[in-house]
Amino acid sequence: MASYCTPTDVAEILGISAWPKTGAITEAVIDKWITRTEDRVDRAIGNSFKRQTAVDEYHDYYAVENRADTGVPVYLDHDNLFTFDTAKGDKIEVWNGSTYENLHSTGTEGRGSDYWFDLKKGILFLRLGRGSIVLGVRVTYRYGNFDNVPGDIQDATALLVAARVATLDGTVALLQSEGRDVPPEERINLWTREAKSTLASQRGFKSIGALPGVLR
Repeated sequence: MASYCTPTDVAEILGISAWPKTGAITEAVIDKWITRTEDRVDRAIGNSFKRQTAVDEYHDYYAVENRADTGVPVYLDHDNLFTFDTAKGDKIEVWNGSTYENLHSTGTEGRGSDYWFDLKKGILFLRLGRGSIVLGVRVTYRYGNFDNVPGDIQDATALLVAARVATLDGTVALLQSEGRDVPPEERINLWTREAKSTLASQRGFKSIGALPGVLR
């Protein structure tokens, strides 16, 4: 079920009162498209407003970057992390040259110990005392800020889904702008640009170039 917006939100952008009960573009189909667009929006901004899990996310680890006050920072791909919990599948594994070591079993969590997290910013800090050896770090963790989906995320998602509908459904009434009909191609570009601009302002935004994929 969609989380970021509703089929009604998409219908309002398109200027239609309700979705057909049968056919290729029903309310259930729009709900499915919203859910798929949510996943693509998440990848584009490097964040999520739904509960997600990153599995075996790999990072190089350079002990030479060690900071005396915090340890070595490993910048994870996402922020808004959940508290680390191995019972829920979270894990930190460090490559020792021949195999991955489970840091939860061999180390201690804490700012002055072997590892700790800045959950809000999505940073793992390590203090492994391995000199300048380059190690691989593999992390599985949960993330997502699903308590309150921002209005701009809702709007951007609805705009992208509306643009997709406009590419497929020639029966949708043309958007009125300044007293003239706007061709579907111009309308699609307008909505896509607005969605990109909105998402680009989000903290943790990764790749604006990934957004056109929601239209394909």
